[in-house]
Amino acid sequence: MDKTYPARIEGLCAEDLNTLLAFKAQMSPLLSRFPEMNTLWHVFRFLRSKKFNIEAATKAVSEFVQYRADARLDEVAARDHAAYADIEAGIEAGRYGVDKSGRPIIIQRIGKTDVKTIMRSKYEQLRVDYFIQKYERMLFIELPLASKAAHTRIDKVIIINDFSGITMAKMLDSKLKAFLKLLVVIGQTNYPELTEHTFIVNMPSMFKGMWNMLQSWFSNSNSARVSVHSSVPFDKLAEYLDVDKLPMSLGGKNETPLSDDHGPWKQAIDASRVR
Repeated sequence: MDKTYPARIEGLCAEDLNTLLAFKAQMSPLLSRFPEMNTLWHVFRFLRSKKFNIEAATKAVSEFVQYRADARLDEVAARDHAAYADIEAGIEAGRYGVDKSGRPIIIQRIGKTDVKTIMRSKYEQLRVDYFIQKYERMLFIELPLASKAAHTRIDKVIIINDFSGITMAKMLDSKLKAFLKLLVVIGQTNYPELTEHTFIVNMPSMFKGMWNMLQSWFSNSNSARVSVHSSVPFDKLAEYLDVDKLPMSLGGKNETPLSDDHGPWKQAIDASRVR
């Protein structure tokens, strides 16, 4: 049976903590190009995602450093946010407050997303950049501000993927498959260990094949933190959040639009888009 590693550094045993500290020292020269990533927590995310396999984790960090170099982060950060208007208009998604522990809640209405527009060839690089800046804002704006509001370290999010509105034709569309793979791969490969739980809700039972496809993209450690439901599992969600604060589209009482991205980070996010 595989060993289970705690989700937080504070929970590591002395042996594993020493392994982490040694790995951090080993990775420091490699991460010196990106000092904001050269922290014990970021290194821990990669090491835990590879179940403390030093060779695999070293490879993951090396690939991440190369990815970050190739991602042209300065260019992505400096681009006028209006450039993403078509992509943002096609994605029905947003941050939706925090759960009981203070973790950001991300809701994505997959069935209402205009994948044909988003996956146009002319947006090939732009859509990747869009999700990169989303993850970078999560790391350096949302999670720190969520931590400040909760008075404790918040280093993970809750994701709710709503598949209501998915038709058979849309399910068979290669563009939808490519879009879903883009979402999973960017997060899995370059921003691991940031999700506490992913709820896939309103998944029609006839679309079991879609879940099999999605599951194949998740690592073993992450697939254990994903659950699939044919409706909205209020009892399961209630373990993490106040279900009344969900949007009305998911059976809650909150009329705030997803695009509002409401939470303790909203003003900072809006300001970063202006910058």
